[in-house]
Amino acid sequence: MIKELVNRSFSRALSCARRPKYLHSDMGSQYTSELFESNLRRHQMQHSYSLKGYPYDNAGIESFHATIKRELIYLNQYQTLSEVIISVENYIYWFNTSRISLVV
Repeated sequence: MIKELVNRSFSRALSCARRPKYLHSDMGSQYTSELFESNLRRHQMQHSYSLKGYPYDNAGIESFHATIKRELIYLNQYQTLSEVIISVENYIYWFNTSRISLVV
């Protein structure tokens, strides 16, 4: 993953969502880049990192990533990035509104 892609995704997320005060990520180079850190500062957000070699900080999101891959990504073939974006946005909306009530 490249830092420009992460920054573009971050900017899109900010335009769609309530702005949080913190962003939690791992210590990948795309998240520790000056480009990403300056983007966070510009939006007055603080950065929280997982401890090196301690994946449990991200257990919730890692579980979600496994679920979205199993339930959506691996079941489809995408031709364009736009198809991926639309598919993932629809899945996240469904996951947070309808699927959650199926599990309870």
